[in-house]
Amino acid sequence: MVLSWLQAVIKKENQMNVIKMRMGFGQQYIPTLQECAEKLDLSREGIRQILYKLRIESNFQLLKRFWDFIINVLNNAGGVLLISEISILLKEEFKWERYPSITVIKGALSINPNINITARDIAVLKNDNCLKCKNIPKILEHILLQEKEMFISKAILIIEKCCSILCKYDMPTSPTFSDTFLKIFYEHNPQFESSFKMTNDKIYIKGKQLSTPAKK
Repeated sequence: MVLSWLQAVIKKENQMNVIKMRMGFGQQYIPTLQECAEKLDLSREGIRQILYKLRIESNFQLLKRFWDFIINVLNNAGGVLLISEISILLKEEFKWERYPSITVIKGALSINPNINITARDIAVLKNDNCLKCKNIPKILEHILLQEKEMFISKAILIIEKCCSILCKYDMPTSPTFSDTFLKIFYEHNPQFESSFKMTNDKIYIKGKQLSTPAKK
């Protein structure tokens, strides 16, 4: 469904603009047909015909649910998720028989101006509060002063617990960060990068030596 919808949508620029407006991308609300027409310098009937040709009016609520779900899971994950993780969540939510392909999801997400796709197939929600959080470095510094080093997965669990208590943004559910979140956070915050060092699976405060395996 998503693939066929995208293939229809991206053929013409005016179609793409109509879809973006009717799905509410980059806006606080979904504009009416008349508001779309005025903004795009088209007639209301012209907007209606575009939507009819794309055959999405009957599927509008389903498509809206699709986008709302994407934004919600990204918000709950701190604004960062692997495309492969999104594929798994979509299959579970919509009870699809197969996992949607990475290519299809990337194509869908690229339409939304509020989402960036990195070269490593990671979806990053622009201006997400979690990626700018000043509490996360403080939490890590506190726990790493007590331990020489820590697995990223363990650090994530501690951050989740602390954020569910300290976060001033009213998240609908407790955050569920992935290891990818901390790695992207590391890249987005130079101050964080100057204080901490990360390997593929561990994090430690700079200046502390990583443990080495004992020789047999």
